Amino acid sequence: MSNRRRPFALALAAGLLVATASCSSDDATAERSTTTTADAAASSTTVPALEAACEGKRRHVLVVGIDGLRADSIEPAEAPTLDELAASGTSTMHAYAGGELGTPTEQGTVSGPRWATILTGTWSNRHHVTDNEFATWKLVEPNFLQRIKDADPEARIAAMEQWIPVRVLLDGAADRDDIGAGDLVASNAVDELGTQDPTVLFLHFDDVDHAGHDTGYGPDNPAYLEAVASVDGHIAEVLDAVESRPDRGDECWATIVITDHGGLGTGHGGQSPEERTIPFIVTGDGIEVAEVADGPGHDAVAPTVLTYLGVPIDDEWDWAEPFGVPAS
Repeated sequence: MSNRRRPFALALAAGLLVATASCSSDDATAERSTTTTADAAASSTTVPALEAACEGKRRHVLVVGIDGLRADSIEPAEAPTLDELAASGTSTMHAYAGGELGTPTEQGTVSGPRWATILTGTWSNRHHVTDNEFATWKLVEPNFLQRIKDADPEARIAAMEQWIPVRVLLDGAADRDDIGAGDLVASNAVDELGTQDPTVLFLHFDDVDHAGHDTGYGPDNPAYLEAVASVDGHIAEVLDAVESRPDRGDECWATIVITDHGGLGTGHGGQSPEERTIPFIVTGDGIEVAEVADGPGHDAVAPTVLTYLGVPIDDEWDWAEPFGVPAS
């Protein structure tokens, strides 16, 4: 794991210090602990860090989606940004894609259904996306960006993605929706952060998945690790732009890093551990520092975003518990 620190890392550390200083001595700790998924969910009702850190401040969320990222390939890659994000918040290298095995939620580790799950907070048995044939998709669950808009029509939503079907899944919910290569995803995100005030900025990077399909997924493939390192650099650019915002001191930001699936050989779609096991990172102002041994499914992204923003979640949506986010 690289020890290099980028400029945004100091701001992350400062935000964590503010949050922990506002907690009781029993709750506040600078040491990284190992917890279970249940512990991480329970923290959302017992840790007052978010309210203390974000009192009187505007809340924002950056969602970084990295297509085809295997959890075991972050550490061996030259990826100081991802290293820092994982170390400074609540993270797990053992979240899962593909639903719960042996239940109606079980689904292939294919990109279309996976991004639909990340965006809607539901599995294929509810959102009805089961393949990558996006021309035939009939999404029956709203994505979380639309739910934010429903709660606050003035909230600005921006999205930049590499894969056209992700735009289909966004379903027009974004005020700004750009598509292009990875460097354009990053530069457009930097532009958005410098010129607008997004409540949510959703990014989708696809080059890691391209490398996996072309040369093989996994930590033993230098080409795959090089793609991870390249995306890591793009993420650093975006995070530096967050920290450079003129009103950053009046804002609370959370960053979520997620992927749709892992990979085995040069493919994915099955239920092997290499295809199912994924990273899930939540970090930022008011987020506790913890390493979770057994993480949730990526259906927890949507409730995590809304909980951080303070947007009410209807019990009828039957969503998973948020991951690593204290109650607002």
